[in-house]
Amino acid sequence: LELITNTVVGGGGASSVTFSSIPATYQHLMIVASGRSARDSYQDGSNVRFNGETSGGNQSAVTMVQNGNVPAGTSETNDNRVSYLFDCPAAQALADQFGTSLVYFPNYRWGEFKSVIGWNANSNTSFDTNDYSNDFCVGSWRSTSAVTSILIENGVGNFVEHSTFTLYGINSA
Repeated sequence: LELITNTVVGGGGASSVTFSSIPATYQHLMIVASGRSARDSYQDGSNVRFNGETSGGNQSAVTMVQNGNVPAGTSETNDNRVSYLFDCPAAQALADQFGTSLVYFPNYRWGEFKSVIGWNANSNTSFDTNDYSNDFCVGSWRSTSAVTSILIENGVGNFVEHSTFTLYGINSA
């Protein structure tokens, strides 16, 4: 892994984090994140968009979510975003609880379909069906262009201070 850039959210919070001008010098990308939301109830969702695209239906995802007391369920989006990759606890969670995400972007420069694979874990202290503890997401972006920017949007509230997003480049040799 080679560090490309690291973003730490400041005191005012941020509704999104963007990695732009991603170099085309790696085979794969990985983002490791630790996040928390200012949303007042329930865990907050997230969306990922590539290269500034906001319409066209070129992004889709299938996600499995699990609550500690509720069987796993699935969700599918096909509305130009990859959802659930960077979900995080809301303000109602204990003060020291942050969600953890590990997201992998294999072959981000080649082919028509760019894949994304992510795992997200949150401590679910309420065990409400709207608050899940784990999710696994696979998604894709249909484009022949290389991924040059990744936008991570928080769902309802802002990412709070100390939320951290680190982008790494990966080469096999």
